[in-house]
Amino acid sequence: MIVKKIYPRLLQEELAYIYVFQDDGKTPFENHKHLPDGTFDLMIHYGDPLRQKTESNQYKVLPNIRVAGGHNHSFPISYPSHFTIFAVVFKPAYVSYFMSALKDIAVDKNVRAEDIFGQEILNLAGHISGFSCFEDAILAIESFLIQKRVAPNNFYTPQIDYAVQLMQNQKMNVSNICREIGMSERNFRRVFRNLTGFSPRKMLQLKRVRALSRILNERVAPHTQLERLGYYDLSHLIHDFKAVTNLTPQQYISNLDSIDTAFHQAHRQL
Repeated sequence: MIVKKIYPRLLQEELAYIYVFQDDGKTPFENHKHLPDGTFDLMIHYGDPLRQKTESNQYKVLPNIRVAGGHNHSFPISYPSHFTIFAVVFKPAYVSYFMSALKDIAVDKNVRAEDIFGQEILNLAGHISGFSCFEDAILAIESFLIQKRVAPNNFYTPQIDYAVQLMQNQKMNVSNICREIGMSERNFRRVFRNLTGFSPRKMLQLKRVRALSRILNERVAPHTQLERLGYYDLSHLIHDFKAVTNLTPQQYISNLDSIDTAFHQAHRQL
């Protein structure tokens, strides 16, 4: 599998990065478990269909061009034998610049991209499918997004963006973050939800669970990571992890062998 992480040229403030997954015919894999981290991705996919497992234990075909993210829970995706995926990862504080209907897509959904960006995105997808160079395709995607920006600059966006960065330190809490960025807690909670689609508490929870999942991928016992992840006791850690993934940490570790290791290895590069 080929994995490339490419930083934006035109939208350096608004986008975190753009990554490319491509089957190289050498590392076959069938599925992985998607874990939420509070970001939204614009996914443009070529090849055989991707499928997502539903609550009824059936697989549904995902749209080839879609917006994914903001999920409350993880879910397994079945990957085909031939695919190329461009995924644009928006910075949480800037996602509302491109998706004004953020509140409608914030929970457990893969939404058709044309429902948000219009029919023009289908033309974009057809256009970039002919590129042999990943960088040229990504430049075309960025140019499209510039034309589709729907929101003016928000006065608080830089502060909220910095707050999300501070949340990478799992020991931070809302009070500490507000002192760091110079906002009252009441105003911070209101503005944060408006710009990201999440409450600050939910975003902190997602960041901690995401960090814990990476630790569990190495088969490290969760009770040894309590202080590092900002937890006071193991029961709180287990509660948060299960609330996001529907699995306990031990169940997650038990399932690792059935979740493709190639994806985990690749995703750690991002």
